[in-house]
Amino acid sequence: MFTTIKPRLAVYSRIILMGGFELSQLMADTRKSYSGPLVAGEDLMGFHIEDGRVTQVEQLK
Repeated sequence: MFTTIKPRLAVYSRIILMGGFELSQLMADTRKSYSGPLVAGEDLMGFHIEDGRVTQVEQLK
């Protein structure tokens, strides 16, 4: 889906991994077809969106 949409920053969020599936495997599988900016969301992670750019910011406290 990321390859089709071409986001400025692809973010996996609210992920529930089951059956022993690891986040590293999800990221590796994604990289097989998507080479753009990619992060796995974490609790309190923030993003700044301005002038068509998306940047990850320090975790909110």
